[in-house]
Amino acid sequence: MIYFIQNTNTNLIKIGYSALPRKRLKQLQLSHIDKLKILLTIKGSYSEEGKVHKKFAHLRVNGEWFRPEKELVDFITNSITSRKKMGKSHFYLPSSAEQTLKNLGLRLKMARKRRSWTIVELANKMGVSSPTVIAIEKGKSQVSIGVLFSAMWVLGLTDMISIISNPEDKVGHALMDSRLPKRIRHSKKIDNKF
Repeated sequence: MIYFIQNTNTNLIKIGYSALPRKRLKQLQLSHIDKLKILLTIKGSYSEEGKVHKKFAHLRVNGEWFRPEKELVDFITNSITSRKKMGKSHFYLPSSAEQTLKNLGLRLKMARKRRSWTIVELANKMGVSSPTVIAIEKGKSQVSIGVLFSAMWVLGLTDMISIISNPEDKVGHALMDSRLPKRIRHSKKIDNKF
């Protein structure tokens, strides 16, 4: 999680990453006289935190602490506001995943056009509304995976479904490989049972 913690005396804002932001707040509070409070947490990775740091680099005071100028305060306020509007369904999608969805939407749009189908025709074939097809083609993250699969199936793009349903887990394989022993030693005990 990417967190935004504010020092209530200086108003400086710390932008950091932690799997447990509330626990991190308690740790930070031990080394600060001033009261600290969490303003916002959003789902994101360590690398995504780096992107947020770059975005507000011109406001950096020291380390992960930033001046609470309008641009940063607006970012936090807008994030809180959009979360409230979306309710519990709000989630954070990394920019690379957003771009992948947009690319997928564009591929589906091109597939529909190659078949000379209108949005309404594709919607009818899928059993969904026209706005849903428009959302698919725009790569909106609110569209369910079932609806995406339906679009792929209706368009005859079942090869895309196969790729998505059987992803190669490169990270998982690398983790497994890193846990393999460097050497395998056989027991020196001689077994006379034969």
